[in-house]
Amino acid sequence: MQTKEREWFVKHDKIVFGKILVFEEMLKDNGKISIGRPEMIVYKEYGKCISVRLDKKNRYVYEFKLLNENTFLVVSCKGHHGDH
Repeated sequence: MQTKEREWFVKHDKIVFGKILVFEEMLKDNGKISIGRPEMIVYKEYGKCISVRLDKKNRYVYEFKLLNENTFLVVSCKGHHGDH
């Protein structure tokens, strides 16, 4: 998965990018992020999503589905869900 937001962190903020990688590993391993305070939100295009704080101004927003395989869609990782 590569998004413009994710690529921005690769170039400009290695610490937050490291957190993104940790979050993605947690999602792959057990389907949830077990650090921070995940909160359920309703995202306009995707419906119910989970939002977890990356830092003071950025949140990691994802949708998780249990299908044949555990899959997740990263909705946003730059900014706050109210900014979009």
